[in-house]
Amino acid sequence: MYRFALRPRWMVGHVVVLALVVSLVSLGLWQLRRLDERRAANDEVLQGTRTTVALDDVLRPADADIGTARYQRVRVRGTFDEAREVLVRFRTNDGLPGYDVVTPLVVGEAAVLVNRGWVPLDVPPTGPVSGIVDLVGLVRSPEGEGRFRPAREDGRLVVGSLATARLEDELDLDLYPGWLQLLEPDDPSSFPEPLATPDPGEGPHFTYALQWFVFSTIALIGWLVLVRSSARRRAAGPGDEAAGRSAPPPPSTGS
Repeated sequence: MYRFALRPRWMVGHVVVLALVVSLVSLGLWQLRRLDERRAANDEVLQGTRTTVALDDVLRPADADIGTARYQRVRVRGTFDEAREVLVRFRTNDGLPGYDVVTPLVVGEAAVLVNRGWVPLDVPPTGPVSGIVDLVGLVRSPEGEGRFRPAREDGRLVVGSLATARLEDELDLDLYPGWLQLLEPDDPSSFPEPLATPDPGEGPHFTYALQWFVFSTIALIGWLVLVRSSARRRAAGPGDEAAGRSAPPPPSTGS
């Protein structure tokens, strides 16, 4: 009944459908791997934000990178160096363009960059607290150098990214790797406006994976239905239809 499915034309169809199903399933599995990576990153964020530790307990200026301190909630004591404050361009908040205001906090012989928040393009940022301050921040990774492009606007350094290594040269400071996102501003009602904490959501990866698996199931079932319907038509056979056309009409009964 299904011997026709072994003909070359049908074999090509089998291979194409099989390749399509394998590709769709692979895309679904890839999305699930992305979901696992997202969950691992979320765990990293949540674990770091549950406790507050001293900055020097997890990070030192001599470190090459932030290592396991990423997203760690830390407390640090120092003095803001407003003269070396930096604006990071091309930052948005609720669709509005603006800057991130980054001020070095001098800690002993070194300094750590503190992102105090976002300001609109036409709003001057409020200056940092003077004197010795205690603040709480979230350790964040340095950004790439591709968009760094330093410039001076009204005597203030403006850059395109928080590339710590480049800023160390521009500011002539011994900097901690990475930077701190300020979590407890003195006046959250004014600018700079505090940055939102990282979103621990899982994203659309599970939904995308489910879609790819559904598409693969539809492709496989659709092909099997096509093969089965073809087998049924062949089982009926053209001979039966021809016999039905050539058969003599039934005798008529006279009155």
